Amino acid sequence: MKTITKWIFVCTYLLAHICNAQTVSLSYPINNSVLQRNTLDKATATIAGQLIHTSLAVTLSYRVRTVSAKGVVGAAGPTTNLSLASNGMFYTSLVMNKGWYICEIMLNGVVYASGKFGVGDVFIIAGQSNAQGYGNTAYSLPSSAGIPEWIIGTSEDRTCKKTFPASFTSMFSLNTPDEAKRHGRLGPSGNGIWAYAMLGKLVSDANGGMPVAFFNAATAGSSVTEWKQGSEGIEAKHPYTGAQVCLGYAGGSVNPSDYYGLPYTTLKNALNFYGALFGVRAILWHQGEADADLNVNPSYKATSSVDYQTKLQAVIAKSRADFGAPNLTWYVSKASISKFGPLNSTVRTGQGNVATGLPNLNGSETDYVSGNSGTTTASDGGDEYRSDSTHFYEGAGSIKGLTWLANKWFSTIGALANPVAAGWVPQLTYSKNADWRTLTAQGAAVQYMWSKVGINGPAVPGGNASVYTTDEQYLGIRCYMKDANGNWHVSPAINVGKYNNQRIAADYDEETQESEEPGFELNAYPNPFTAHFTIAFEVPENNSQVRLEIVNTKGEIVKTVVDNPHAKGKWLYEVRNLPDRSSEILFCRLKINEHFTIRKLVQLTK
Repeated sequence: MKTITKWIFVCTYLLAHICNAQTVSLSYPINNSVLQRNTLDKATATIAGQLIHTSLAVTLSYRVRTVSAKGVVGAAGPTTNLSLASNGMFYTSLVMNKGWYICEIMLNGVVYASGKFGVGDVFIIAGQSNAQGYGNTAYSLPSSAGIPEWIIGTSEDRTCKKTFPASFTSMFSLNTPDEAKRHGRLGPSGNGIWAYAMLGKLVSDANGGMPVAFFNAATAGSSVTEWKQGSEGIEAKHPYTGAQVCLGYAGGSVNPSDYYGLPYTTLKNALNFYGALFGVRAILWHQGEADADLNVNPSYKATSSVDYQTKLQAVIAKSRADFGAPNLTWYVSKASISKFGPLNSTVRTGQGNVATGLPNLNGSETDYVSGNSGTTTASDGGDEYRSDSTHFYEGAGSIKGLTWLANKWFSTIGALANPVAAGWVPQLTYSKNADWRTLTAQGAAVQYMWSKVGINGPAVPGGNASVYTTDEQYLGIRCYMKDANGNWHVSPAINVGKYNNQRIAADYDEETQESEEPGFELNAYPNPFTAHFTIAFEVPENNSQVRLEIVNTKGEIVKTVVDNPHAKGKWLYEVRNLPDRSSEILFCRLKINEHFTIRKLVQLTK
């Protein structure tokens, strides 16, 4: 009886001191992101977010740990305290060596929030279907076994859209065993992980083990003429339909002018968004099969090697101007073979005439099996590199076409040169006068947009300047800033407004308590528990990425309860089969998009 009474006292004391609806949002580093390294193998990482707590008289700090290729977390680095603005915002930066890390944010010594990030190489892909990937789930892909978790991409789908990515929650590791994801989108417009997980591993291994990211902006069946017309913002007819590229895609608009700028706009947006956020090592260009197709109307393709050269050079020049990076590296492949035509010397000469030296370098040579002469990769009725005489595939025989393609790309990617660093992250300042809050975005820009729904808008009323004043309540408002080069810089997400309704009664004084944000409702019962308990929480917005974990006092994950998108509303999960940790204090950690909330748990002797 004395033991039970003691535990009731201890648990009551503990729970009374953690029942505030406290939340940490961690906007930067973006989870599963890779920052482009410089020639010294370093990059500057930003740590930014917001603490929402009834009192800021607490210690908020961060530490960084290394993470292995298989996700094993290393020893904790030094702990550094964070300075807090009056609304709990925090912002700092640090220079990191190439590698894969986890950044942990701690509140009074307890790990509240964490995000994985790395320093390595970032590639953007452009061209046609052997760059984009072939969207056929029957195609075998290279095994994910042995692929480090730090080879990453995004599942964000911007195919045939002129808008920017809608969120930051779609980054994923290309080592995923999930076949639906392996054959799904490699954003913004790619189909599946294709050869890129293997290419990432090859690049990583050659550089001592470092993260590699891929963003795929290719368009199937596209010609170089189509790309040039897109870069000019005019009608670009697809060589295999004779109509404006993307017209009516997935039930979309049947107005051709709605798609003017494509397919180039997908590449431009990838540079202005992903390139600005993470930096870029190079563009990987693989295209030419459509231009070599003897059946394509000459008005839709290059008519000579000089015509191909001139058009591709125009696309390259436009990308550099639109990104504000005159020395942006392009790797240009030699590619012409398809089921519609044999090796085409006219196209190949045009490609070769573009890749004359840095910053225009030779890319993969995919017409020939080895080198640039001898046996070609054209289908011959035997063991094949191409499944349908056009698209490379991981065949059942001894020839593994996608692994071969990855090695072909890797053989051309030499020493790092002309990397473009990630752009600056806007820092916000805050002030308050009665119910009015003023947010100011630091940094020069030609366009400002304060929005709670994303970069594609709309802006909140009055949210089109560097200073925004409001008495409204917002969950996760950001300032999106476009610089003079057209690149976007995205502030941390900030929560503003008066919220008292989710305070626990024991700690909440309705007359005096006030918070910038309530934190997410998170409850666990019974607590203390013995064998099992139920977790209840509410998701404030549809299609929110939710991760629910049980962690110990060291921040180690004991159990992942759920990690997937959730609809708006109340959710319940029963937790069973935890390790027998007699009398140990655990934490239930809820992450909804960028926001982390914790509830303390006590496990009694079974």
